[in-house]
Amino acid sequence: MLKLFMLLVSMFISLPSNGGSETTLTTATIRASTSAKPTVIYRRIYNESSNTIHSKNIIHNARRSGPTLWDWDIWCQLQPKKGNCSENVLKYYYNADLDQCLTFEYTGCQGNLNKFHTQADCEGRCKGASLMMIRESAPITYCSLQVNAGYCLGLLRRYYYDVNEATCKEFTYGGCGGNQNNFETMRKCSRECQTNFE
Repeated sequence: MLKLFMLLVSMFISLPSNGGSETTLTTATIRASTSAKPTVIYRRIYNESSNTIHSKNIIHNARRSGPTLWDWDIWCQLQPKKGNCSENVLKYYYNADLDQCLTFEYTGCQGNLNKFHTQADCEGRCKGASLMMIRESAPITYCSLQVNAGYCLGLLRRYYYDVNEATCKEFTYGGCGGNQNNFETMRKCSRECQTNFE
């Protein structure tokens, strides 16, 4: 913090001019040790553009075959779906609220694409996905999204659909931001989501 303060102070130099003082902005070099690390958005853009450069033919063919390659921002924000089988396999899922990959127990069937074998694979696909806007309108998609309280400080009672328990649950919404898995009443949540998953 002290280095940053000294850098800012050194950027402005007072030079005397005809008995007065004049503030002049000078150029400064910032060392790598004081520079901020690249943001999550920068890393996502860099990763996606480098993939595009190295595999143009694969991506071109995938774009023609369907949008699945480009839906990771949606898939990474899905609730981790445990499934209904008998296995207990440790997998990783992206937690959009924490912007981290965490573990969960997967039963071996009926999962979704927010399920990864390794933490590195999960972070490579999903890190920063919570910053991306979701424009999906199909209930099968938005009812599967992770609960998101938003970024404001309101205390609004809302309801979201929990895919693992197949029911609507209460949460506190901040009043802005968030996603479409956010309903003003339990009845509306049930009508929109439970009928689409049964």
